[in-house]
Amino acid sequence: MPERTEGKPKLLCWLTDMMNLIKSKAKQVLFVKVTQYSPTAINCTECPDGWLHVGDQCFILITDRQDFFNSTDKCKEIGGHLAILTTREQHEAVEKEGRRMAGLYTNYWIGLTDTETEGEWKWVDKTPLKIPFWNTLTSEPDNHVSGGEDGEDCVVVDSYSQTWYDVPCSFSYPRICQKDAIPLV
Repeated sequence: MPERTEGKPKLLCWLTDMMNLIKSKAKQVLFVKVTQYSPTAINCTECPDGWLHVGDQCFILITDRQDFFNSTDKCKEIGGHLAILTTREQHEAVEKEGRRMAGLYTNYWIGLTDTETEGEWKWVDKTPLKIPFWNTLTSEPDNHVSGGEDGEDCVVVDSYSQTWYDVPCSFSYPRICQKDAIPLV
């Protein structure tokens, strides 16, 4: 479950990770002596204030509207990149935050594009798309001609339906930025 990390004490983070470790390794824990436990196995991280903490990643929804390429630059300016949404948990966190913000915007840029080769979708880190969340009710991606001669080569996520649409890269949308969570020392 996504959680905000503002003011989260390091002890609480450590305890949360300890409980998760015990749950996932319950059978092994019953047979392991406490002296054999290595605290270095705990991976406790946090995100900057205002960012969502999902797994080992941080996400932030930013509502000023830019085209895809300016949005990419804006995310880099704050030490991240446009979001690479690969799990249902990440989509649910984005939906929850979008509803919490209760703004006018539901569509946000994510870091997926086929600008290099039509139909070959890649994330901003150049990895190929493996798990799609296209809106199949509207036959996405459709590279609709309304996108002009360049077509629809960039992607927005509908934060409420948790599905994607291909749109022209020149359109203006808010964005979702992402960066690695910060390990606690």
